[in-house]
Amino acid sequence: MENNTQEFFPEKVYHFRPGFLVGDRKEFRLFEKIASVVMKLIDPVLTGSSGKYRSMPADKLAKAMVSLSKNSAGKPNILHYKDIMNCI
Repeated sequence: MENNTQEFFPEKVYHFRPGFLVGDRKEFRLFEKIASVVMKLIDPVLTGSSGKYRSMPADKLAKAMVSLSKNSAGKPNILHYKDIMNCI
Protein backbone atom coordinates (compact mmCIF):
# COMPACT_ATOMS: atom_id res chain seq x y z
CA MET A 1 0.00 0.00 0.00
CA GLU A 2 2.82 2.42 0.83
CA ASN A 3 4.39 1.93 -2.58
CA ASN A 4 1.12 2.61 -4.38
CA THR A 5 0.31 5.79 -2.46
CA GLN A 6 3.83 7.12 -3.01
CA GLU A 7 3.54 6.34 -6.70
CA PHE A 8 0.35 8.39 -7.11
CA PHE A 9 1.04 11.13 -4.54
CA PRO A 10 4.86 11.28 -4.19
CA GLU A 11 5.06 14.57 -2.29
CA LYS A 12 1.77 14.54 -0.40
CA VAL A 13 1.63 11.21 1.44
CA TYR A 14 3.58 10.40 4.58
CA HIS A 15 3.73 7.04 6.30
CA PHE A 16 4.32 7.18 10.03
CA ARG A 17 5.97 4.17 11.61
CA PRO A 18 6.20 4.88 15.31
CA GLY A 19 7.36 2.22 17.70
CA PHE A 20 5.03 1.12 20.46
CA LEU A 21 2.46 3.86 21.14
CA VAL A 22 1.96 4.77 24.79
CA GLY A 23 -0.59 6.97 26.48
CA ASP A 24 -3.76 6.95 28.51
CA ARG A 25 -6.84 5.07 27.33
CA LYS A 26 -10.39 4.98 28.57
CA GLU A 27 -10.41 1.18 28.62
CA PHE A 28 -7.95 -1.06 30.46
CA ARG A 29 -5.74 -3.30 28.35
CA LEU A 30 -3.52 -5.57 30.39
CA PHE A 31 -1.04 -6.41 27.64
CA GLU A 32 -0.54 -2.74 26.79
CA LYS A 33 0.16 -1.91 30.43
CA ILE A 34 2.71 -4.70 30.66
CA ALA A 35 4.30 -3.73 27.32
CA SER A 36 4.45 -0.09 28.41
CA VAL A 37 6.44 -1.00 31.52
CA VAL A 38 8.75 -3.25 29.51
CA MET A 39 9.31 -0.55 26.88
CA LYS A 40 10.26 2.00 29.54
CA LEU A 41 13.03 -0.37 30.57
CA ILE A 42 14.12 -1.18 27.01
CA ASP A 43 13.88 2.29 25.41
CA PRO A 44 17.22 3.59 26.76
CA VAL A 45 19.15 0.76 25.10
CA LEU A 46 17.41 1.13 21.74
CA THR A 47 20.01 3.17 19.91
CA GLY A 48 21.36 3.29 16.40
CA SER A 49 19.27 1.42 13.86
CA SER A 50 17.10 -0.14 16.60
CA GLY A 51 16.13 3.33 17.84
CA LYS A 52 13.20 3.35 15.44
CA TYR A 53 11.46 0.84 17.74
CA ARG A 54 11.38 3.14 20.78
CA SER A 55 8.02 3.78 22.37
CA MET A 56 6.30 7.06 21.60
CA PRO A 57 3.51 8.93 23.34
CA ALA A 58 0.46 9.10 21.09
CA ASP A 59 0.13 12.85 21.66
CA LYS A 60 3.64 13.43 20.26
CA LEU A 61 2.76 11.44 17.16
CA ALA A 62 -0.36 13.58 16.72
CA LYS A 63 1.67 16.79 17.11
CA ALA A 64 4.18 15.59 14.53
CA MET A 65 1.36 14.79 12.09
CA VAL A 66 -0.12 18.28 12.47
CA SER A 67 3.30 19.89 12.17
CA LEU A 68 4.15 17.93 9.03
CA SER A 69 0.83 18.85 7.45
CA LYS A 70 1.75 22.53 7.85
CA ASN A 71 5.39 22.28 6.74
CA SER A 72 6.59 19.17 4.95
CA ALA A 73 9.68 20.63 3.26
CA GLY A 74 12.60 18.23 3.22
CA LYS A 75 10.89 15.45 5.17
CA PRO A 76 11.07 11.80 4.10
CA ASN A 77 7.89 10.03 3.01
CA ILE A 78 8.37 7.24 5.53
CA LEU A 79 8.98 8.45 9.05
CA HIS A 80 10.34 6.39 11.93
CA TYR A 81 10.85 7.44 15.56
CA LYS A 82 13.68 9.95 15.00
CA ASP A 83 12.04 11.49 11.93
CA ILE A 84 8.74 11.83 13.76
CA MET A 85 10.38 13.47 16.78
CA ASN A 86 12.18 15.91 14.47
CA CYS A 87 8.79 17.12 13.20
CA ILE A 88 7.73 18.41 16.60
